[in-house]
Amino acid sequence: VTFTATLTSPAAPSGLLLTGTITFTDGPTTLATLPLNAGTATFTTSTLTVGTHPITATYNPSNTFASSTASLQQVVNGLPSTTLLTATPTTGYTYTPITLTATLTSGATGNVIFSNNGTQIASATAANSIATTTVTLPLGVNNLTATYQGDTTYARSTSSPTPVTITASPSTLAIVATLNNQYALTPFRVSARLLQGNGTLATSGYTITLTVTPITGLSPAVATTLLTDATGAITLPIALLPGTYAAAATFAGTTDLQPSTSPAFTITVQPNPTATTLTATPNPANQNQPITFTTTVTALTGTSTPNGTVTFFDTFNSQTTPLTTLTLPSASSLNAINTVTYTTTALAPGDHLLIASYTPTVSFDPSISAPLAVHITAQSFTLTLTPPTLTLITGHHQTITASLTSIGGFTGDFHLSCPDHLPTYTTCAWGQTTLTLPANGTVSTSLLIDTDQLPGFIASNATPTTPDAPLMARLLRHGWAAPTSAGLATLATLIPLTLITFRRRKKLPTLLSLLLLATIASTLTACGANKYPYSTAPGTYTIPITATGPAYPGGTSPQQTVSLTLTVTP
Repeated sequence: VTFTATLTSPAAPSGLLLTGTITFTDGPTTLATLPLNAGTATFTTSTLTVGTHPITATYNPSNTFASSTASLQQVVNGLPSTTLLTATPTTGYTYTPITLTATLTSGATGNVIFSNNGTQIASATAANSIATTTVTLPLGVNNLTATYQGDTTYARSTSSPTPVTITASPSTLAIVATLNNQYALTPFRVSARLLQGNGTLATSGYTITLTVTPITGLSPAVATTLLTDATGAITLPIALLPGTYAAAATFAGTTDLQPSTSPAFTITVQPNPTATTLTATPNPANQNQPITFTTTVTALTGTSTPNGTVTFFDTFNSQTTPLTTLTLPSASSLNAINTVTYTTTALAPGDHLLIASYTPTVSFDPSISAPLAVHITAQSFTLTLTPPTLTLITGHHQTITASLTSIGGFTGDFHLSCPDHLPTYTTCAWGQTTLTLPANGTVSTSLLIDTDQLPGFIASNATPTTPDAPLMARLLRHGWAAPTSAGLATLATLIPLTLITFRRRKKLPTLLSLLLLATIASTLTACGANKYPYSTAPGTYTIPITATGPAYPGGTSPQQTVSLTLTVTP
Protein backbone atom coordinates (compact mmCIF):
# COMPACT_ATOMS: atom_id res chain seq x y z
CA VAL A 1 0.00 0.00 0.00
CA THR A 2 1.49 3.39 -1.00
CA PHE A 3 0.45 6.50 0.89
CA THR A 4 1.18 9.94 -0.80
CA ALA A 5 0.95 13.26 1.07
CA THR A 6 0.73 16.41 -1.15
CA LEU A 7 1.35 19.83 0.46
CA THR A 8 0.05 23.10 -1.05
CA SER A 9 -0.10 26.72 0.17
CA PRO A 10 -2.39 29.07 -1.78
CA ALA A 11 -0.94 32.08 0.00
CA ALA A 12 2.74 31.34 -0.69
CA PRO A 13 4.68 33.84 -2.90
CA SER A 14 5.54 32.60 -6.35
CA GLY A 15 8.72 30.62 -6.40
CA LEU A 16 8.83 30.00 -2.62
CA LEU A 17 9.46 26.30 -2.03
CA LEU A 18 7.66 24.31 0.72
CA THR A 19 10.23 22.52 2.84
CA GLY A 20 10.02 20.24 5.87
CA THR A 21 8.94 16.62 6.52
CA ILE A 22 5.79 14.51 6.53
CA THR A 23 5.09 11.99 9.38
CA PHE A 24 2.82 9.02 8.58
CA THR A 25 0.97 7.40 11.58
CA ASP A 26 -1.44 4.41 12.02
CA GLY A 27 -3.47 5.53 14.95
CA PRO A 28 -0.90 6.10 17.71
CA THR A 29 1.77 4.21 15.81
CA THR A 30 4.32 6.16 13.71
CA LEU A 31 4.93 4.47 10.41
CA ALA A 32 7.57 6.80 8.87
CA THR A 33 8.81 10.44 8.63
CA LEU A 34 9.89 11.49 5.11
CA PRO A 35 11.14 14.84 3.60
CA LEU A 36 9.05 16.76 1.12
CA ASN A 37 10.08 16.41 -2.44
CA ALA A 38 8.53 18.97 -4.78
CA GLY A 39 5.67 19.32 -2.33
CA THR A 40 4.99 15.56 -1.85
CA ALA A 41 6.08 12.65 0.31
CA THR A 42 5.39 9.00 -0.53
CA PHE A 43 5.37 5.98 1.91
CA THR A 44 4.90 2.33 0.86
CA THR A 45 4.33 -0.61 3.33
CA SER A 46 3.09 -4.24 3.34
CA THR A 47 2.87 -4.73 7.09
CA LEU A 48 -0.66 -3.54 7.71
CA THR A 49 -2.83 -6.19 9.36
CA VAL A 50 -6.33 -7.17 8.44
CA GLY A 51 -8.81 -4.51 9.44
CA THR A 52 -9.39 -0.75 9.14
CA HIS A 53 -6.42 1.52 9.87
CA PRO A 54 -6.72 5.31 10.60
CA ILE A 55 -3.73 6.69 8.60
CA THR A 56 -2.67 10.29 9.27
CA ALA A 57 -0.04 12.45 7.42
CA THR A 58 1.32 15.40 9.45
CA TYR A 59 3.37 18.25 7.88
CA ASN A 60 6.32 19.38 9.95
CA PRO A 61 7.36 22.86 8.47
CA SER A 62 10.95 24.06 8.40
CA ASN A 63 10.31 27.67 7.30
CA THR A 64 7.47 30.14 7.49
CA PHE A 65 4.69 27.72 6.64
CA ALA A 66 2.15 26.47 9.17
CA SER A 67 1.71 22.80 10.07
CA SER A 68 -1.20 20.82 8.64
CA THR A 69 -2.58 17.23 8.59
CA ALA A 70 -4.61 14.92 6.45
CA SER A 71 -6.21 11.48 7.27
CA LEU A 72 -7.87 8.50 5.63
CA GLN A 73 -9.25 5.05 6.63
CA GLN A 74 -7.27 2.27 5.05
CA VAL A 75 -9.19 -1.05 4.91
CA VAL A 76 -7.05 -4.19 4.77
CA ASN A 77 -8.85 -7.42 3.91
CA GLY A 78 -7.61 -10.84 5.18
CA LEU A 79 -6.43 -13.44 2.85
CA PRO A 80 -9.27 -15.63 1.66
CA SER A 81 -9.75 -18.74 3.89
CA THR A 82 -11.64 -22.01 3.68
CA THR A 83 -13.33 -24.08 6.45
CA LEU A 84 -14.21 -27.76 6.04
CA LEU A 85 -16.41 -29.50 8.68
CA THR A 86 -16.55 -33.25 9.23
CA ALA A 87 -18.70 -35.15 11.79
CA THR A 88 -17.93 -38.63 13.13
CA PRO A 89 -20.21 -40.54 13.11
CA THR A 90 -22.92 -38.97 10.98
CA THR A 91 -25.62 -41.14 12.55
CA GLY A 92 -25.99 -42.04 16.20
CA TYR A 93 -28.18 -42.29 19.33
CA THR A 94 -29.13 -39.70 21.84
CA TYR A 95 -26.20 -40.60 24.02
CA THR A 96 -23.68 -41.06 21.15
CA PRO A 97 -20.77 -38.60 21.30
CA ILE A 98 -20.27 -36.89 17.89
CA THR A 99 -16.78 -35.59 17.08
CA LEU A 100 -16.73 -32.36 14.99
CA THR A 101 -13.52 -31.39 13.14
CA ALA A 102 -13.01 -28.04 11.34
CA THR A 103 -10.08 -27.98 8.91
CA LEU A 104 -8.90 -24.43 8.03
CA THR A 105 -6.63 -22.94 5.39
CA SER A 106 -3.06 -23.82 6.16
CA GLY A 107 -1.54 -21.33 8.54
CA ALA A 108 -4.88 -20.02 9.78
CA THR A 109 -5.19 -19.59 13.54
CA GLY A 110 -7.94 -18.45 15.86
CA ASN A 111 -11.38 -19.48 17.11
CA VAL A 112 -13.99 -21.68 15.41
CA ILE A 113 -17.67 -21.66 16.39
CA PHE A 114 -19.76 -24.82 15.81
CA SER A 115 -23.51 -24.43 15.29
CA ASN A 116 -26.54 -26.72 14.96
CA ASN A 117 -29.27 -25.31 12.74
CA GLY A 118 -27.85 -21.81 13.31
CA THR A 119 -27.51 -22.11 17.10
CA GLN A 120 -24.06 -22.23 18.59
CA ILE A 121 -23.41 -25.52 20.42
CA ALA A 122 -19.62 -25.40 20.95
CA SER A 123 -16.40 -23.55 20.13
CA ALA A 124 -12.73 -24.49 19.81
CA THR A 125 -9.37 -22.84 19.10
CA ALA A 126 -7.54 -23.99 16.01
CA ALA A 127 -4.22 -25.67 16.43
CA ASN A 128 -2.22 -26.33 13.28
CA SER A 129 -5.22 -25.06 11.34
CA ILE A 130 -7.54 -27.68 12.88
CA ALA A 131 -10.25 -27.17 15.55
CA THR A 132 -11.98 -30.17 17.21
CA THR A 133 -14.83 -30.68 19.72
CA THR A 134 -17.21 -33.48 20.85
CA VAL A 135 -20.96 -33.03 21.33
CA THR A 136 -24.15 -35.04 21.86
CA LEU A 137 -27.06 -34.12 19.67
CA PRO A 138 -30.84 -34.22 19.97
CA LEU A 139 -33.12 -36.55 18.10
CA GLY A 140 -33.64 -35.85 14.41
CA VAL A 141 -31.51 -34.39 11.61
CA ASN A 142 -28.92 -31.90 12.87
CA ASN A 143 -27.40 -29.48 10.28
CA LEU A 144 -24.00 -28.59 11.63
CA THR A 145 -21.65 -25.77 10.49
CA ALA A 146 -18.23 -24.49 11.56
CA THR A 147 -17.42 -20.77 11.27
CA TYR A 148 -13.79 -19.64 11.34
CA GLN A 149 -13.56 -16.23 12.96
CA GLY A 150 -10.41 -15.20 11.04
CA ASP A 151 -7.07 -13.88 12.33
CA THR A 152 -4.59 -11.11 11.44
CA THR A 153 -3.90 -12.82 8.18
CA TYR A 154 -6.94 -14.82 7.09
CA ALA A 155 -10.54 -13.74 6.61
CA ARG A 156 -13.62 -15.27 8.26
CA SER A 157 -15.17 -18.31 6.54
CA THR A 158 -18.04 -20.78 7.17
CA SER A 159 -18.23 -24.44 6.22
CA SER A 160 -21.01 -26.01 4.28
CA PRO A 161 -23.72 -27.71 6.45
CA THR A 162 -22.97 -31.25 7.55
CA PRO A 163 -26.06 -33.33 8.46
CA VAL A 164 -25.98 -35.71 11.43
CA THR A 165 -29.01 -37.94 12.16
CA ILE A 166 -29.76 -38.95 15.77
CA THR A 167 -32.26 -41.70 16.65
CA ALA A 168 -33.62 -43.05 19.99
CA SER A 169 -31.06 -44.90 22.09
CA PRO A 170 -31.39 -48.62 22.76
CA SER A 171 -32.12 -49.40 26.41
CA THR A 172 -31.61 -52.36 28.72
CA LEU A 173 -33.33 -53.35 31.96
CA ALA A 174 -31.59 -55.22 34.73
CA ILE A 175 -33.61 -56.65 37.64
CA VAL A 176 -32.36 -57.76 41.05
CA ALA A 177 -33.90 -58.78 44.38
CA THR A 178 -32.16 -57.91 47.61
CA LEU A 179 -31.84 -60.86 49.96
CA ASN A 180 -33.08 -63.42 47.43
CA ASN A 181 -33.87 -66.82 48.95
CA GLN A 182 -35.80 -64.82 51.49
CA TYR A 183 -38.05 -66.27 54.20
CA ALA A 184 -41.81 -66.12 53.90
CA LEU A 185 -43.60 -62.89 54.79
CA THR A 186 -40.29 -61.18 55.48
CA PRO A 187 -40.19 -57.86 53.56
CA PHE A 188 -37.49 -57.52 50.91
CA ARG A 189 -36.97 -55.37 47.80
CA VAL A 190 -37.18 -56.08 44.08
CA SER A 191 -35.34 -53.46 42.00
CA ALA A 192 -34.97 -52.74 38.28
CA ARG A 193 -32.52 -50.31 36.66
CA LEU A 194 -32.79 -48.75 33.19
CA LEU A 195 -29.59 -48.27 31.20
CA GLN A 196 -28.91 -46.65 27.86
CA GLY A 197 -27.37 -48.70 25.07
CA ASN A 198 -23.84 -47.61 25.99
CA GLY A 199 -24.27 -48.92 29.53
CA THR A 200 -24.71 -45.54 31.20
CA LEU A 201 -27.56 -45.09 33.68
CA ALA A 202 -30.76 -43.49 32.55
CA THR A 203 -32.05 -40.52 34.50
CA SER A 204 -35.27 -39.94 36.45
CA GLY A 205 -38.82 -39.89 35.16
CA TYR A 206 -38.93 -43.04 33.01
CA THR A 207 -41.92 -45.35 33.56
CA ILE A 208 -41.10 -48.97 34.42
CA THR A 209 -43.68 -51.75 34.94
CA LEU A 210 -42.57 -54.42 37.40
CA THR A 211 -44.39 -57.77 37.70
CA VAL A 212 -43.94 -60.62 40.17
CA THR A 213 -45.78 -63.77 39.06
CA PRO A 214 -46.04 -67.01 41.07
CA ILE A 215 -44.53 -70.15 39.56
CA THR A 216 -45.06 -72.45 42.53
CA GLY A 217 -45.59 -69.70 45.07
CA LEU A 218 -48.74 -69.14 47.11
CA SER A 219 -48.90 -65.33 46.82
CA PRO A 220 -50.95 -63.75 44.00
CA ALA A 221 -49.31 -61.94 41.09
CA VAL A 222 -48.20 -58.35 41.64
CA ALA A 223 -47.91 -55.68 38.92
CA THR A 224 -46.94 -52.09 39.64
CA THR A 225 -45.76 -49.07 37.64
CA LEU A 226 -43.05 -46.82 39.05
CA LEU A 227 -40.92 -43.88 37.88
CA THR A 228 -37.14 -44.15 37.83
CA ASP A 229 -35.07 -42.12 40.24
CA ALA A 230 -31.98 -40.09 39.36
CA THR A 231 -30.02 -43.32 38.82
CA GLY A 232 -32.63 -44.84 36.50
CA ALA A 233 -33.82 -47.29 39.17
CA ILE A 234 -37.17 -48.38 40.65
CA THR A 235 -37.63 -50.34 43.90
CA LEU A 236 -40.66 -52.38 45.04
CA PRO A 237 -40.92 -53.49 48.71
CA ILE A 238 -42.68 -56.85 48.86
CA ALA A 239 -43.31 -59.85 51.15
CA LEU A 240 -44.29 -63.25 49.73
CA LEU A 241 -45.51 -66.65 50.82
CA PRO A 242 -43.26 -69.69 50.24
CA GLY A 243 -42.55 -70.79 46.69
CA THR A 244 -40.87 -69.54 43.51
CA TYR A 245 -41.80 -66.43 41.57
CA ALA A 246 -40.85 -64.90 38.20
CA ALA A 247 -39.96 -61.21 38.30
CA ALA A 248 -39.80 -59.08 35.15
CA ALA A 249 -39.51 -55.38 34.30
CA THR A 250 -40.80 -53.71 31.12
CA PHE A 251 -39.99 -50.29 29.64
CA ALA A 252 -42.38 -49.08 26.91
CA GLY A 253 -39.87 -46.66 25.39
CA THR A 254 -39.78 -42.88 24.82
CA THR A 255 -38.64 -40.58 22.06
CA ASP A 256 -35.07 -40.80 23.30
CA LEU A 257 -34.94 -44.42 24.53
CA GLN A 258 -36.12 -47.53 22.78
CA PRO A 259 -38.35 -50.14 24.57
CA SER A 260 -36.74 -52.95 26.55
CA THR A 261 -37.63 -55.91 28.78
CA SER A 262 -35.51 -57.40 31.53
CA PRO A 263 -34.31 -61.01 31.38
CA ALA A 264 -36.33 -63.50 33.45
CA PHE A 265 -35.46 -63.41 37.15
CA THR A 266 -36.51 -66.11 39.63
CA ILE A 267 -37.22 -65.30 43.29
CA THR A 268 -37.16 -68.12 45.83
CA VAL A 269 -39.06 -67.72 49.12
CA GLN A 270 -38.53 -70.30 51.85
CA PRO A 271 -40.78 -71.16 54.81
CA ASN A 272 -39.72 -69.54 58.06
CA PRO A 273 -37.83 -71.90 60.38
CA THR A 274 -39.44 -72.18 63.82
CA ALA A 275 -38.59 -73.31 67.33
CA THR A 276 -41.11 -74.86 69.73
CA THR A 277 -40.74 -74.93 73.51
CA LEU A 278 -42.83 -76.73 76.14
CA THR A 279 -43.17 -75.99 79.87
CA ALA A 280 -45.42 -77.44 82.59
CA THR A 281 -46.80 -75.79 85.74
CA PRO A 282 -46.61 -77.26 88.32
CA ASN A 283 -43.99 -79.89 87.77
CA PRO A 284 -43.96 -82.26 89.56
CA ALA A 285 -47.71 -82.37 90.09
CA ASN A 286 -50.09 -84.48 92.13
CA GLN A 287 -52.60 -86.93 90.80
CA ASN A 288 -55.86 -85.18 89.80
CA GLN A 289 -54.17 -81.80 90.20
CA PRO A 290 -54.58 -79.46 87.19
CA ILE A 291 -51.31 -79.16 85.28
CA THR A 292 -50.94 -76.52 82.56
CA PHE A 293 -48.70 -77.07 79.55
CA THR A 294 -47.55 -73.94 77.70
CA THR A 295 -46.18 -74.19 74.18
CA THR A 296 -44.46 -71.26 72.51
CA VAL A 297 -43.76 -71.31 68.77
CA THR A 298 -41.20 -68.74 67.63
CA ALA A 299 -40.32 -67.73 64.07
CA LEU A 300 -36.55 -67.73 63.86
CA THR A 301 -36.51 -65.14 61.07
CA GLY A 302 -38.60 -62.08 60.32
CA THR A 303 -41.44 -60.70 62.40
CA SER A 304 -44.46 -62.64 61.13
CA THR A 305 -46.32 -64.69 63.74
CA PRO A 306 -46.52 -68.49 63.34
CA ASN A 307 -49.93 -70.00 62.56
CA GLY A 308 -51.26 -73.54 62.54
CA THR A 309 -51.76 -76.18 65.25
CA VAL A 310 -49.89 -77.73 68.18
CA THR A 311 -50.33 -81.38 69.16
CA PHE A 312 -49.34 -82.57 72.64
CA PHE A 313 -47.94 -86.12 72.89
CA ASP A 314 -47.50 -88.09 76.14
CA THR A 315 -45.10 -91.01 76.43
CA PHE A 316 -46.00 -93.12 79.48
CA ASN A 317 -45.11 -96.73 80.17
CA SER A 318 -43.35 -96.90 76.76
CA GLN A 319 -46.50 -95.88 74.88
CA THR A 320 -46.91 -92.54 73.09
CA THR A 321 -50.41 -91.06 73.00
CA PRO A 322 -51.64 -87.76 71.51
CA LEU A 323 -53.37 -85.80 74.24
CA THR A 324 -54.93 -82.97 72.21
CA THR A 325 -54.47 -80.73 69.17
CA LEU A 326 -54.96 -76.99 69.60
CA THR A 327 -55.03 -74.15 67.07
CA LEU A 328 -52.66 -71.28 67.63
CA PRO A 329 -54.55 -68.02 68.22
CA SER A 330 -54.69 -65.34 65.55
CA ALA A 331 -51.84 -62.89 65.99
CA SER A 332 -52.77 -59.39 67.08
CA SER A 333 -49.32 -58.04 66.20
CA LEU A 334 -46.24 -59.07 64.28
CA ASN A 335 -43.90 -60.25 67.01
CA ALA A 336 -42.77 -63.64 65.61
CA ILE A 337 -44.09 -65.48 68.72
CA ASN A 338 -47.32 -67.41 69.34
CA THR A 339 -48.39 -69.31 72.45
CA VAL A 340 -51.06 -71.90 73.31
CA THR A 341 -51.84 -73.57 76.65
CA TYR A 342 -53.39 -76.91 77.57
CA THR A 343 -54.62 -77.88 81.06
CA THR A 344 -55.39 -81.43 82.14
CA THR A 345 -55.96 -83.47 85.31
CA ALA A 346 -55.90 -86.84 83.54
CA LEU A 347 -52.22 -87.78 83.77
CA ALA A 348 -51.71 -91.03 85.65
CA PRO A 349 -49.25 -91.25 88.54
CA GLY A 350 -45.70 -91.87 87.41
CA ASP A 351 -43.10 -90.41 85.06
CA HIS A 352 -44.27 -88.91 81.76
CA LEU A 353 -42.33 -87.59 78.79
CA LEU A 354 -44.21 -84.94 76.81
CA ILE A 355 -43.49 -83.15 73.56
CA ALA A 356 -45.33 -80.46 71.60
CA SER A 357 -45.39 -80.80 67.81
CA TYR A 358 -46.07 -77.67 65.71
CA THR A 359 -47.79 -78.09 62.34
CA PRO A 360 -47.93 -74.86 60.26
CA THR A 361 -50.68 -73.75 57.90
CA VAL A 362 -48.46 -71.73 55.52
CA SER A 363 -45.24 -69.75 55.60
CA PHE A 364 -43.51 -71.72 58.36
CA ASP A 365 -41.55 -74.93 58.87
CA PRO A 366 -42.81 -77.47 61.43
CA SER A 367 -40.88 -77.97 64.66
CA ILE A 368 -40.95 -80.17 67.76
CA SER A 369 -40.16 -79.22 71.33
CA ALA A 370 -37.53 -80.92 73.41
CA PRO A 371 -38.99 -83.77 75.53
CA LEU A 372 -40.29 -82.53 78.88
CA ALA A 373 -40.15 -84.89 81.85
CA VAL A 374 -43.20 -84.58 84.13
CA HIS A 375 -43.70 -86.52 87.36
CA ILE A 376 -47.19 -87.14 88.72
CA THR A 377 -47.36 -88.09 92.37
CA ALA A 378 -50.01 -90.64 93.28
CA GLN A 379 -52.94 -89.78 95.57
CA SER A 380 -51.72 -89.33 99.11
CA PHE A 381 -51.60 -86.90 101.98
CA THR A 382 -49.12 -85.08 104.18
CA LEU A 383 -49.03 -84.69 107.94
CA THR A 384 -47.39 -81.59 109.39
CA LEU A 385 -46.94 -80.28 112.93
CA THR A 386 -46.84 -76.59 113.76
CA PRO A 387 -44.40 -76.14 115.37
CA PRO A 388 -42.46 -79.35 114.73
CA THR A 389 -40.33 -78.79 117.86
CA LEU A 390 -41.55 -77.91 121.34
CA THR A 391 -39.69 -76.71 124.46
CA LEU A 392 -41.50 -76.92 127.84
CA ILE A 393 -40.56 -76.36 131.46
CA THR A 394 -41.27 -79.57 133.27
CA GLY A 395 -44.75 -79.63 134.69
CA HIS A 396 -46.05 -77.34 131.92
CA HIS A 397 -48.18 -77.97 128.84
CA GLN A 398 -48.71 -76.39 125.41
CA THR A 399 -50.93 -76.89 122.37
CA ILE A 400 -49.60 -77.39 118.84
CA THR A 401 -51.43 -77.88 115.53
CA ALA A 402 -51.52 -81.04 113.45
CA SER A 403 -52.56 -80.58 109.80
CA LEU A 404 -53.47 -83.03 107.05
CA THR A 405 -53.17 -81.95 103.38
CA SER A 406 -54.71 -83.90 100.49
CA ILE A 407 -52.49 -84.86 97.54
CA GLY A 408 -54.07 -85.75 94.22
CA GLY A 409 -57.64 -85.40 95.46
CA PHE A 410 -57.20 -87.96 98.25
CA THR A 411 -60.12 -87.79 100.70
CA GLY A 412 -61.72 -89.70 103.59
CA ASP A 413 -61.62 -90.09 107.36
CA PHE A 414 -58.21 -90.06 109.08
CA HIS A 415 -57.30 -91.24 112.60
CA LEU A 416 -54.63 -89.37 114.59
CA SER A 417 -52.69 -91.02 117.38
CA CYS A 418 -49.76 -90.63 119.78
CA PRO A 419 -47.59 -93.63 120.73
CA ASP A 420 -48.61 -95.88 123.60
CA HIS A 421 -45.31 -95.30 125.36
CA LEU A 422 -44.60 -91.62 126.05
CA PRO A 423 -41.93 -90.11 128.29
CA THR A 424 -42.83 -90.61 131.97
CA TYR A 425 -45.59 -88.24 133.11
CA THR A 426 -46.01 -86.93 129.51
CA THR A 427 -49.46 -87.04 127.98
CA CYS A 428 -50.94 -85.96 124.66
CA ALA A 429 -54.55 -85.01 124.10
CA TRP A 430 -56.16 -84.45 120.69
CA GLY A 431 -58.78 -81.88 119.95
CA GLN A 432 -60.15 -84.47 117.48
CA THR A 433 -58.74 -87.89 116.89
CA THR A 434 -60.76 -88.40 113.69
CA LEU A 435 -60.65 -85.84 110.84
CA THR A 436 -62.40 -85.82 107.47
CA LEU A 437 -59.91 -84.63 104.81
CA PRO A 438 -61.51 -82.90 101.78
CA ALA A 439 -60.12 -83.62 98.32
CA ASN A 440 -57.18 -81.32 97.56
CA GLY A 441 -57.83 -79.55 100.85
CA THR A 442 -56.37 -79.24 104.34
CA VAL A 443 -57.84 -80.02 107.76
CA SER A 444 -56.31 -79.32 111.21
CA THR A 445 -56.80 -80.13 114.88
CA SER A 446 -55.04 -79.33 118.15
CA LEU A 447 -52.62 -81.52 120.07
CA LEU A 448 -51.97 -80.77 123.77
CA ILE A 449 -48.61 -81.94 125.12
CA ASP A 450 -48.43 -81.99 128.95
CA THR A 451 -45.40 -82.84 131.10
CA ASP A 452 -47.14 -83.03 134.49
CA GLN A 453 -48.76 -85.95 136.24
CA LEU A 454 -51.85 -83.80 136.65
CA PRO A 455 -52.83 -82.84 133.10
CA GLY A 456 -53.51 -79.15 132.71
CA PHE A 457 -51.54 -78.24 135.83
CA ILE A 458 -49.46 -75.31 134.47
CA ALA A 459 -49.79 -73.85 130.98
CA SER A 460 -46.64 -73.11 129.00
CA ASN A 461 -47.24 -69.37 129.31
CA ALA A 462 -47.91 -69.44 133.08
CA THR A 463 -45.43 -69.18 135.95
CA PRO A 464 -45.38 -71.62 138.85
CA THR A 465 -46.80 -68.90 141.09
CA THR A 466 -49.84 -68.60 138.85
CA PRO A 467 -51.01 -72.17 138.28
CA ASP A 468 -54.13 -72.81 136.24
CA ALA A 469 -54.99 -76.28 137.57
CA PRO A 470 -58.05 -76.69 139.79
CA LEU A 471 -57.54 -75.65 143.38
CA MET A 472 -57.92 -79.13 144.81
CA ALA A 473 -55.49 -80.56 142.20
CA ARG A 474 -52.90 -77.96 143.13
CA LEU A 475 -53.27 -78.66 146.79
CA LEU A 476 -53.05 -82.38 146.26
CA ARG A 477 -49.95 -82.06 144.03
CA HIS A 478 -48.15 -79.85 146.54
CA GLY A 479 -49.18 -82.22 149.31
CA TRP A 480 -47.73 -85.18 147.48
CA ALA A 481 -44.58 -83.42 146.56
CA ALA A 482 -43.78 -82.10 150.09
CA PRO A 483 -41.89 -83.83 152.98
CA THR A 484 -43.90 -85.64 155.62
CA SER A 485 -44.18 -82.64 157.90
CA ALA A 486 -45.36 -80.53 154.99
CA GLY A 487 -47.83 -83.25 154.16
CA LEU A 488 -49.26 -82.97 157.60
CA ALA A 489 -49.56 -79.26 157.08
CA THR A 490 -51.39 -79.92 153.89
CA LEU A 491 -53.67 -82.29 155.66
CA ALA A 492 -54.36 -79.58 158.24
CA THR A 493 -55.38 -77.21 155.50
CA LEU A 494 -57.71 -79.77 153.93
CA ILE A 495 -59.71 -80.40 157.12
CA PRO A 496 -61.38 -76.96 157.17
CA LEU A 497 -62.08 -77.32 153.49
CA THR A 498 -63.73 -80.61 154.22
CA LEU A 499 -65.93 -79.10 156.79
CA ILE A 500 -66.86 -76.22 154.54
CA THR A 501 -67.66 -78.57 151.75
CA PHE A 502 -69.67 -80.74 154.08
CA ARG A 503 -71.77 -77.84 155.18
CA ARG A 504 -72.33 -76.51 151.68
CA ARG A 505 -72.48 -79.54 149.41
CA LYS A 506 -72.91 -82.51 151.71
CA LYS A 507 -70.16 -84.44 149.84
CA LEU A 508 -68.21 -85.61 152.86
CA PRO A 509 -67.48 -89.13 151.62
CA THR A 510 -65.66 -87.84 148.55
CA LEU A 511 -63.62 -85.33 150.45
CA LEU A 512 -62.73 -87.83 153.14
CA SER A 513 -61.42 -90.12 150.43
CA LEU A 514 -59.25 -87.33 149.05
CA LEU A 515 -58.05 -86.49 152.51
CA LEU A 516 -57.09 -90.09 153.11
CA LEU A 517 -55.13 -90.27 149.84
CA ALA A 518 -53.29 -87.03 150.61
CA THR A 519 -52.39 -88.28 154.09
CA ILE A 520 -51.02 -91.51 152.72
CA ALA A 521 -49.05 -89.71 150.01
CA SER A 522 -47.58 -87.27 152.47
CA THR A 523 -46.10 -90.10 154.50
CA LEU A 524 -44.12 -91.45 151.52
CA THR A 525 -40.63 -90.08 152.09
CA ALA A 526 -39.54 -91.16 148.56
CA CYS A 527 -41.77 -88.51 147.06
CA GLY A 528 -39.91 -85.76 148.69
CA ALA A 529 -36.58 -87.07 147.37
CA ASN A 530 -37.49 -86.30 143.69
CA LYS A 531 -36.45 -82.82 142.54
CA TYR A 532 -39.21 -82.85 139.92
CA PRO A 533 -41.92 -84.89 141.57
CA TYR A 534 -44.66 -86.21 139.30
CA SER A 535 -43.53 -84.39 136.08
CA THR A 536 -41.38 -85.35 133.09
CA ALA A 537 -37.66 -85.25 133.80
CA PRO A 538 -35.68 -82.67 131.81
CA GLY A 539 -34.26 -83.92 128.54
CA THR A 540 -34.94 -84.17 124.78
CA TYR A 541 -37.53 -86.67 123.56
CA THR A 542 -38.82 -87.73 120.16
CA ILE A 543 -42.55 -88.39 120.02
CA PRO A 544 -43.90 -90.01 116.82
CA ILE A 545 -47.29 -88.66 115.71
CA THR A 546 -49.23 -90.87 113.31
CA ALA A 547 -52.11 -90.29 110.89
CA THR A 548 -53.85 -93.27 109.30
CA GLY A 549 -56.16 -92.78 106.33
CA PRO A 550 -58.92 -94.77 104.71
CA ALA A 551 -57.99 -97.96 102.95
CA TYR A 552 -56.92 -97.89 99.29
CA PRO A 553 -58.62 -100.34 96.95
CA GLY A 554 -57.19 -103.66 98.02
CA GLY A 555 -57.31 -102.95 101.75
CA THR A 556 -54.06 -101.06 102.45
CA SER A 557 -54.47 -97.92 104.56
CA PRO A 558 -52.01 -95.05 103.94
CA GLN A 559 -50.16 -93.98 107.02
CA GLN A 560 -47.72 -91.21 107.80
CA THR A 561 -45.72 -90.56 110.94
CA VAL A 562 -43.87 -87.37 111.81
CA SER A 563 -41.66 -86.78 114.80
CA LEU A 564 -42.29 -84.12 117.41
CA THR A 565 -39.08 -83.11 119.16
CA LEU A 566 -39.91 -82.32 122.79
CA THR A 567 -37.33 -80.60 124.93
CA VAL A 568 -38.15 -80.51 128.67
CA THR A 569 -36.21 -77.98 130.74
CA PRO A 570 -35.90 -77.61 134.56
